Amino acid sequence: MLRDIPFFWRKRCWQSWVLLPLSLIFRALVLLRRQLYRLGVIASYRAPVPVIVVGNVTVGGNGKTPLVIALVNALQEKGWKVGVISRGYGGNRRKPVLVNEKSDVRTVGDEPLLIHQKTRAPVSVYYRRQRAIENLLMHFPETELIISDDGLQHYALQYDCALLAIAADFGLGNGFCLPAGALREPLPPFATIDAIITTGKMSTALPISAPQFVTTFKNDQFYRSNGERISIETLKENPLYVVTAIARPERFLNRLHALGISPVISKIFADHAMLHESMLTFAADGLILMTTKDQVKTQNWSAFWQEKIIVLSDELTIDEELISLILSCATRTRK
Repeated sequence: MLRDIPFFWRKRCWQSWVLLPLSLIFRALVLLRRQLYRLGVIASYRAPVPVIVVGNVTVGGNGKTPLVIALVNALQEKGWKVGVISRGYGGNRRKPVLVNEKSDVRTVGDEPLLIHQKTRAPVSVYYRRQRAIENLLMHFPETELIISDDGLQHYALQYDCALLAIAADFGLGNGFCLPAGALREPLPPFATIDAIITTGKMSTALPISAPQFVTTFKNDQFYRSNGERISIETLKENPLYVVTAIARPERFLNRLHALGISPVISKIFADHAMLHESMLTFAADGLILMTTKDQVKTQNWSAFWQEKIIVLSDELTIDEELISLILSCATRTRK
């Protein structure tokens, strides 16, 4: 099975024990940083509107971006004016940038561009969350609520509600911090977690006390780059190739396998890597399967390759109780 994470992050073995001393150093530094914020030695920022942080405590592949998109759409349907801030991994910028339809994915990053395309919400990108928020509110002062795409470990930003995204098939891994394990900070997390959202049902209990919600994919539909739906039967009439640059690509491949699809070749690139036509010569006789996050990086592809793109929907279901919890947190802390 293809993986984008070390196998020893799943279960403790000799490799994780060898790396444990480095993990203890990492853990100590994170705890020191936490304490400096807790004592007020390092200042933190409180935005003038409620901030909802959607993050994780492990590295990559937790379904965070589809969750952010689903939450923004659900809140917009209830009439809230929602903005989004993101660090913009994979992008290249020296100041806060607002995402629009013509934004270059190389500048703003794949996830912010995808969030904007799927929600039409204003998205401000910068690694310093405070400046991203200030930029967002300067251009969209009517914004009533901000969702931070990632940021549980960004202690400089105060929040009104913290949502923890966890992949059910990985959980918290072997329980060690980086690099012996996948944890980005020691448990329990610094943030007070208001809800845990898992992609599928967890097989083991979590050492974090908070209401848990399960989210699943709404459907298993495939679409061409122009939005036209294509059936699985039609897909199987063509040679099929996978091209993807996401964290934990095996989850995408397993989903295809469950639908009875066996690609001829699967080309896996590093998370956030740019995708270019020069990578595709092997797939000229068939169709190219990818995720929505990959598709946003094909904006400059020629018509020949655009017509070959097939995207598997990753739209998530959202529990109405979760939306009520978020709004309760946001309004409670701002009274």
